[in-house]
Amino acid sequence: MLKLLLSVLLMMQVGAVQAQAVNPLFLLSKEQLKERRDQIIQDNEFVRNEVGRHTNIHVDCLLLNGVPFDVALLDTKSWGLMSLVRGKPGSPEQERIPFRAYLRREDIIIYNAFFQNPVYEVSISKVLSGAKPGDVIIVEPVRDEDYKAKRVLKLID
Repeated sequence: MLKLLLSVLLMMQVGAVQAQAVNPLFLLSKEQLKERRDQIIQDNEFVRNEVGRHTNIHVDCLLLNGVPFDVALLDTKSWGLMSLVRGKPGSPEQERIPFRAYLRREDIIIYNAFFQNPVYEVSISKVLSGAKPGDVIIVEPVRDEDYKAKRVLKLID
């Protein structure tokens, strides 16, 4: 009985700690989230390529833990497994895309293992290790035909 009571109290404490650790970005309004998305998404670095013009890249091709990642929730403390897909996420035609993921601070690339060795999935917290607001996270497909899946995301406060 005492063990049961202690385990219940422990679960309540863990729940209280988790409740305090809720990401404040979840509390933003739809308008605030849209404004934040517009500040984060940097789409001026696309190099259009005839090879991938007809590749089926969905607007939600960047996944976090297997579901489309709302970049409005991106910050330097983000965590989870990041991946890129072609086709509609969650559909039978979904196919994982090999990519490189790295940070850029001003015009300097911050090299990491995921820049030199393409991956299909990577812990976003490892990519963001040492990141500061103002840095840019770049998720870049390896194959030319997947160029439309490239994502350039600016870390903001």
